[in-house]
Order: sequence, then C-alpha cells, then structure tokens
Amino acid sequence: MNSKKDQFIAYLDAAGFALPEIRTYLSRHKGKAAGPPDIYEARRRGKEYCQTEGSDHYILPGVEAMDLIISLGYAEGFCLASIIKYAARYGESGNPEELKKIADYAHILCGVQLAEGDDEGEGDAS
Repeated sequence: MNSKKDQFIAYLDAAGFALPEIRTYLSRHKGKAAGPPDIYEARRRGKEYCQTEGSDHYILPGVEAMDLIISLGYAEGFCLASIIKYAARYGESGNPEELKKIADYAHILCGVQLAEGDDEGEGDAS
C-alpha cells in the first residue's frame, strides 16, 4: 500500500465507506490527482478560485442592488437564502461556479454583520 491512491482507499474504508462508494468516487475523479488535497491545500485552492467581486449584470446605472438590500436591513435573510439556493444548485450540478456565489454571499454577510456589530469577529465563533 505505497501509492497515495491505495492509502486514500484504505482511509475511506476505515472511515466506513463501502467499496462501491469508493469506486464511484474514484471513477468520478479519473485523471485527477489520487485522493483529495490536504486541508491547507484545499483551502488555498478554494480561496484562490472563489475570489469574487460580484457580477456586472446586477449593477444598475449608479446603483448596486445589494446596497439597497443592505440599507433596508434585509442582508442577512437575502444572503442566507442565496447561500441555500446556490448550495442546492451545486448539489445538482457539481459546478464550482456555484461555490463562488456561496463564498461571495458569505463574505457579504460577514462584512455586514461585522459592520453592524463593529466587533471585528469577537463574538461566538461556534
């Protein structure tokens, strides 16, 4: 069991995954590096990929629609609903572009919450 792929299969097996589930996972990831990246590499890749600035098609002349949503106090509900919507889309499509949208709305929500509380994340992190 020297290869990274063999180690990964052993890890999944020890975690309780059945061999058919493991084969399905591996067949979906043919041609990719054996096994997932470690957490630090996954986070680095995700941050690099999900850098977003929103979409130009939401900008009206002189007005950003999200600014109106924030100013009316609807940011939390809107962002959470958008995160749920794009998570459901990702579950169906597997398209990583949906993950960018989730990250963007999470960043907006975090920024609004920090600005409203002016505590820079000193609250409960659980």
